[in-house]
Amino acid sequence: MNNLPMGPTELLNTFKGFFQSGQSNLLHPALGLLGTLSMISLVIAALWWAYDEDGSALKELLRKIMFFCAFIYIVKSWSWLVKCVIDGFVWVGCKAGGGGDISVIDNPSEIIWNGFQAVNNLVKAIAAANPVFLTSYLINVIIFFIIIICFALIAIQVFLVQVEFGIIATLGLMLIPFGVWKPTAFIAEKVFGAIVSFGVKLMVLAFILTITFPVLKQLAIPAEPSLAANINVLVCSAMLAFLSLHAPGVASGLIFGSPSLGYQQARSGMSATKSNIMKAASVAAPVASKISTGVAKTLAAARGGKSA
Repeated sequence: MNNLPMGPTELLNTFKGFFQSGQSNLLHPALGLLGTLSMISLVIAALWWAYDEDGSALKELLRKIMFFCAFIYIVKSWSWLVKCVIDGFVWVGCKAGGGGDISVIDNPSEIIWNGFQAVNNLVKAIAAANPVFLTSYLINVIIFFIIIICFALIAIQVFLVQVEFGIIATLGLMLIPFGVWKPTAFIAEKVFGAIVSFGVKLMVLAFILTITFPVLKQLAIPAEPSLAANINVLVCSAMLAFLSLHAPGVASGLIFGSPSLGYQQARSGMSATKSNIMKAASVAAPVASKISTGVAKTLAAARGGKSA
């Protein structure tokens, strides 16, 4: 596809290698912490069972042993379990999007490459442009950079979601053992919640990419570029980039039941634009007043000179 020595996909694979080795390095410390917390929980429970009068101590002991075994299995199989959960979420997103090829979620370089393919004809037009027509030349250069930035933003979003999940999954392994003891169970619950949250985020991103990636492949500047065609490709690229960047917001809306795309975002954007316009107007008003005063004085002086 390209001859670059290091691209986004290679960088992502490098991070994934570090995540796998990190989980392997943390496995034995996590098991040691799990054993320590299990003993603390068991000793405290045994003190309560010593005063048990209804004969339920054996039942509680068996329940705790099964509980500890479940956590041992989770810690030892953490990498495999997390992969199964995430693959399941990604599969759901891919299936909802029509079952297309979702390998792009692990290959951000493919997105960048499609961006360069989309502006290939525009690059040729820029290279063959007459320097005399400076305005059209600059417009084409600006459009080129904006389109590439839009594709790069989509690739960056794919990279960031994958890396964020890898960080949570790797470091979260050390927090899972806290779930065996009730006073510290909330720490492990946060990790499980984060895994589900990032799983939903990946599901939404997989769904969006399954739908939009065929469109990204079709986006291309025609052989004879025109301003209308260039703007059309630019706007489509920007819309797809905006949608990809809002994938985490859509995931949050799915989890917490709050909308993330629509009127509120548009209103916030319009409010920011309005405030900028008001600031510009407040700065321009004194300048305009001085200019009008100067013009009035000049006209008055001119009339006085004519009457003389």
